[in-house]
Amino acid sequence: MAAGAVADVICNPMFVVRTRMQTEALHYSHVPVSERRPHGLLSAVMSLHKEGGLLIFWRGLTASLLGLGHVGIQFPVYERLKAEARKRSPDGEESPLDLLLASGLSKMTAAIITYPHEVIRSRIMDARGPVAGLNVWQTAQHIVKHEGYAGLYVGLRVSLFRVVPNCCVTFVSYELIARWVRSKLSEDGSTQANA
Repeated sequence: MAAGAVADVICNPMFVVRTRMQTEALHYSHVPVSERRPHGLLSAVMSLHKEGGLLIFWRGLTASLLGLGHVGIQFPVYERLKAEARKRSPDGEESPLDLLLASGLSKMTAAIITYPHEVIRSRIMDARGPVAGLNVWQTAQHIVKHEGYAGLYVGLRVSLFRVVPNCCVTFVSYELIARWVRSKLSEDGSTQANA
């Protein structure tokens, strides 16, 4: 979680610029499509700096830091599911299917519980329209008041379709490669002991 906090502080400016570029068209719907010109990277950076100075690039950082709880949920759930799979296994090892299920379920659990921070963070980073200048709590209240609690989960399905398969591939690959490396190291150790 500490590593994630450091990464959030360093990377937040990139997320702010990306969010501004992604949402630019939403704020110019009154301009005819033929006259809309998307901001390039440098233009977006200059526009943001003009709007709020250097500190604007850390807008939404509090909401990002709240998202660090995701790791605090995902890894304990993952380890618990792996431990249960080992108990059921005749050889005391999780099968690739067990690892797939553990990684997918732990990612879904963490994502569903912590997803509102992503919506709040995006709204704060965009910071135009009715949520301009609101803090985390005020933004959350505004979303619930105007969109209901479902508003805190806008885009969740798309996010799950993106992050769950990614997590499954990463975790299963890591576990199987680590298992293979351990077996090779123990074979090499046995060979050297016998020599």
